[in-house]
Amino acid sequence: MRATLGALVLMLMLSTPSLAQNPSLTIVPYGGYNVDAEEIFFGGGLGIPIPSARIGNSALIIQPSFEIYPFIDGGSLWAIVGHVLIPIPVQAASVVPYAMGGISIFRLSVDLPTGGSAGDTEAFFDFGGGVAFGRSIFRTHPFAEVDIRVGDGSTVLFKGGVRIATSTN
Repeated sequence: MRATLGALVLMLMLSTPSLAQNPSLTIVPYGGYNVDAEEIFFGGGLGIPIPSARIGNSALIIQPSFEIYPFIDGGSLWAIVGHVLIPIPVQAASVVPYAMGGISIFRLSVDLPTGGSAGDTEAFFDFGGGVAFGRSIFRTHPFAEVDIRVGDGSTVLFKGGVRIATSTN
């Protein structure tokens, strides 16, 4: 697991310098509710556009992120998520619906009453969709989405947050 996390961090670090010049790179803080776990979570990631892969006037976006569930009693739950966002062309410029798909890796650790801990790691295929709203103040784009994760069990997540542009262009 450490090797996988290290590889993801290294891949992100190596790809960032060339993408930092792209004005569409976004920082994506969000929060949400996991229906199956009945827990609130917080997450953050990057929106990395792929300029050569376009649908209409919008580029596909790769969005790696990390989620943490801070209110788990007697343990911890976190996830590494990788999504591709596919814009759905519409006439209204102030609202952009999108479909998404990807993978998630969840890690649950539980403190044992006898000391120590036990854990489990699960992988899920994700699909869903959302809507991004027009630009508001401070170069932000609010969004809301539904994420369905299917694997050994499944869950539905409702998320909301903002995409913060790293450049004014």
